[in-house]
Amino acid sequence: MAFSFLFASNVARMNPDIVRKKIKEGLTHLKICIELYKIQIANNRYFLHKHPHSAWSWKTSHIAQLLNTPGVQKLVGHMCSHDMFVETPEGKKLAYKPTGWMSNSIHILKQVAIKCTGGHEHARLTQSRAASAAVWPEGLCLAILRGLRKQLKHDGVMKDNIIGTICEDQEEARDMSYHEHVYTNARY
Repeated sequence: MAFSFLFASNVARMNPDIVRKKIKEGLTHLKICIELYKIQIANNRYFLHKHPHSAWSWKTSHIAQLLNTPGVQKLVGHMCSHDMFVETPEGKKLAYKPTGWMSNSIHILKQVAIKCTGGHEHARLTQSRAASAAVWPEGLCLAILRGLRKQLKHDGVMKDNIIGTICEDQEEARDMSYHEHVYTNARY
């Protein structure tokens, strides 16, 4: 979103006219996204919205209204759970980055909104590191695909061992390889 860079420490130093302009642009962007989400919902399709958990956009009336839509939920996860690393002077470290996720797919939400279990050190996300934390790690992309696949299977749109069903996770693919072998070599 256009206003995601407006951290409290920056706003005090910025020209108020620029702040108002960025907020207006961001709210316009948010409203357009929500209209697209409503179209997705009306057509029995799914959407996924991500924003920092602490962002004030979560408190807007537009988001509140969408969250009152049946089936739409918001969960919070931590990006370190998806192996998001950033460079620090001491080397690569995991980025904690509490993230809010909103969707009408519980299966996608369950895959992306994973909380940190601890046991590792987190990097502080300063301005220079925050930019690199904007790039989604492969683990997060795979989690989204895994959630979508589970949702489509739950909906009866997708089935195992049918053309078009692709396992995006190497580990899970190894587990499924036996079933694919049986299906491929079956005699009908």
